[in-house]
Amino acid sequence: MEEKLYSQEQINENDASNFKRSNNNIYSKDSNEFEFKESNEFEFKESNVSEVSEKDNEFKEWNESNIFNECKFKEYKVKERERKNFSPRDFSSKKKYSILFIITAAEVLAPLVNIIFYPALSDMRIDLNTSEYLINVFVAIYVVFWGIAPFFWATYSDTFGTRRKMYLLCLPMVIIASIISAIVKNIWILIVMRAFQAIGTSCLLSIGAAVISDLFLPLERGNANGIFFIGYDMGDILSPIIGGFINQYLNWKYINWFIVFYAVIILSLVIPFIPETFSNLSSELSISPESSPDSSSISKQEKDQEQEEKKQNQQEQQQELNNKKYFNPLDPIKLLRYPNVSLIISHTSILAIVLFAQSLVIPKGFPKIYKISSSLMGLSFLPLGIGRLLGSYIGGKYSDYVMSKGKSEDEEEKDNDNNNDNNNNNKVKLINYERRINSIWIGAILVALTNFALGWIIQAKVHISIPLIVLALGGFGVTFAFPALLTYLIDSYPTKNASIISVNDGMSFFSSGIMTIIIPHLEDCLGYGYTFTLLGFLSLVGLGSSVIVYFKGKLWRERGVN
Repeated sequence: MEEKLYSQEQINENDASNFKRSNNNIYSKDSNEFEFKESNEFEFKESNVSEVSEKDNEFKEWNESNIFNECKFKEYKVKERERKNFSPRDFSSKKKYSILFIITAAEVLAPLVNIIFYPALSDMRIDLNTSEYLINVFVAIYVVFWGIAPFFWATYSDTFGTRRKMYLLCLPMVIIASIISAIVKNIWILIVMRAFQAIGTSCLLSIGAAVISDLFLPLERGNANGIFFIGYDMGDILSPIIGGFINQYLNWKYINWFIVFYAVIILSLVIPFIPETFSNLSSELSISPESSPDSSSISKQEKDQEQEEKKQNQQEQQQELNNKKYFNPLDPIKLLRYPNVSLIISHTSILAIVLFAQSLVIPKGFPKIYKISSSLMGLSFLPLGIGRLLGSYIGGKYSDYVMSKGKSEDEEEKDNDNNNDNNNNNKVKLINYERRINSIWIGAILVALTNFALGWIIQAKVHISIPLIVLALGGFGVTFAFPALLTYLIDSYPTKNASIISVNDGMSFFSSGIMTIIIPHLEDCLGYGYTFTLLGFLSLVGLGSSVIVYFKGKLWRERGVN
């Protein structure tokens, strides 16, 4: 019998009785032959309509009643295919930067909840009738848990493939802990609630940076991370000012109600506007620059880097795909076995220590030396915050510029590699992400110089404007270098972005929490001059670790991947 090809529009009521359709499969009534077509055209066998039996009529009714379900199934399959091929990097630029704006606004909470209490610490000690040691514990406990909690958030996020859920868990935790803190008047309960506040806000740092890695290509991440850290710096700028005025004109307890108010606003933005940005491995590796809505603006270098990153992803994920998923919050610590990771994290940890030392010197030293009120103390954080704000923005832009400036070097290196392909067929050629470290030198050197000067200037009791200028320069140096180092870690291990950020945050903030307790004692024993001189030498040690990675990092990564 001759077979004919019909379109869906040509299938009439009589024809429909001759065919059995199940999902996307079509069966001929006259035979058991299986025939399948992917397009909207179906192949079926022509038969004599006059010979349609009673059984065929029954089947006709069944077929017509199920045609709607078949169409719905096809629609489901299309949506399922789209879901599997989903990539947040395919979002429009408008949507990407809308998400970036919201997670940046959310990140403000992390430093805000920490620093907003600094201008009120003296009044809290008097009001709670407690010791200065317990007040220092109140400050340090936040930073310590700030460092520990990201291991949980990041491991859960990477293991079970979710970002959005993390926001929906951490923000209510901050809200509830802040409400309890606003009601009670016991230092021990406040310390416990302070730990829960830290656990909640720590998620905003590690998961927020992971969302950026999900959304943006490697050559865009420096700028995106710079914008993201503006949220952190805005928290540094605004929180002491807000805390100082609330403490002076209301009461320090109202600070917790302000935190509740801000966290509720952020949660109301996250629920409707933040989609799930985690994408599975297959979709991540199937992305091509040509499929991106902004592909016309993507340079050849960006395309090459994206393709090379996919190769690296495949190598790193090969073993993970064969392993059963399990949840172990300590898994990210294993990343420290890579020397480039451990050295860069040692530098970021030192920068974080300097960051907290700069913040603590104002509430501890300025009231004694310059006799300022809590509201003026809050305003004293303004130059430091502005310096950090400018450092994040300029540093992020500059790190992307340094990466793109090496385009000719990459192309020349790639040509040389192509000439040796026959001898290196099994070798994965990695992008020279270490070039991004070349953008931190200005900031890292500035951090060391300002530390050498700051302590002696404060100890000499010069006019308050001088230490404020030095603090601004030091803050600029810290945040100028920090986004580039963090972006380097994300670029180097893109398939473990949340985990590697959690290790960085964990080590940085845990060490800062310990130093938050130690530094005040050093200042009492050695004075500000020698204390900040030690921090200056420590900054040079961190700078040296980044120098080593700059020269050796690519070699270490190649050994780790191949």
